[in-house]
This record gives sequence, C-alpha cells and structure tokens, in this order.
Amino acid sequence: MNEITNDAYNKYDQVPFIVDNIISYLINNDDQIWKLLYYTDADAWKSTKANLTKDQKGALVYDGLKTETDCRVFSDLGQDQTWDIEASILRIAIARIIPNNYVVGNISIVFQSYNHYKISTLSNHTNRAISIIQRLLYLLNGTEIEGGLGRLYFDRRANSTSDGTIIGAIPYKGFQVVMCNNIM
Repeated sequence: MNEITNDAYNKYDQVPFIVDNIISYLINNDDQIWKLLYYTDADAWKSTKANLTKDQKGALVYDGLKTETDCRVFSDLGQDQTWDIEASILRIAIARIIPNNYVVGNISIVFQSYNHYKISTLSNHTNRAISIIQRLLYLLNGTEIEGGLGRLYFDRRANSTSDGTIIGAIPYKGFQVVMCNNIM
C-alpha cells in the first residue's frame, strides 16, 4: 500500500513571495506601465516620455516604510487613508488559494488599477486604468514567473475566478482583473 507522507503535501512556501516576484518581473520587463503610473499628464503613454530607471520604478513600490502617497504600487488591496492627489495606483494581491488536491493548488491574484478622475483620460482617448490592465494582460498572460509562481493565466475555463470588472468610485475609479496559476 502506498502511504502518502507529510513531505508529499504542498506547503505553499512560495505564497509570501508571489506578489514581490510579479512586481520584480514588471520592473525588469516593462516601461509602459511605469510611465502611466509615474507621469500624471495625458501624454504619459507617449514614447517621448523618458523611461524610468529600475531605481525609479523601485521607489514607486510601497515597502511599509515610505509615505504612501509617494508610492504607486502596493502589494495589498487596502488603503488606510483617503488620497486627494491626482495619481495612478496599481495594487497586486493574492485573492484566493484553492487546493485542487494535496499537491497542486490554484492561486488567484488580483490586479487593480485606480486613477484619480482628473488624470484618467489619456491624449490618445484611452482610459489610463484600462491601459494599465491591458498591458498587464499582455505581459503576464501565459508568462512563467520565476520564484515558484509558475505560469499566470487569464482563462475562465481553467479557473472561474478569472475575470475583469470596474472598481472604485470618484475620485478614484479603475478596473481590476483576476489572473490565476497552478502552484505545486
């Protein structure tokens, strides 16, 4: 008889590092999202805007110590104070952990892009929050993220929590998507 030992069970050791690994991937593999977060004018999307350095991108990531309003990327969905500045915010957090069996689990990760309503429309007539979300889907859908996260997907047939929806209320409205992965 095959006995399943404690060592065979998934310990989900990677879970605390998932969001940080995604943020690191974005820092190293994209410039457009960071320009949309950093620059508040309607031309933030244009190639004439300077790309941010890795240090500038890193400075936009909240680390629990910086002043929140100086940051644009957060690894949770909460906010302890109301903002009144014209800014764009990206929140990335684990939404659900579903064990498919004792070895494989499914992690749902929510991506929220909020904008102050005064900077939501870009000069190319697109919405800043939707542009950030579309860029996240472009970069991450089907991408293998290092550090044990695995391949992210936006696929409702594979996981019913994959979806997109409008979020927030004026002055900060936005859009969110939920992407998933299988973790072993």
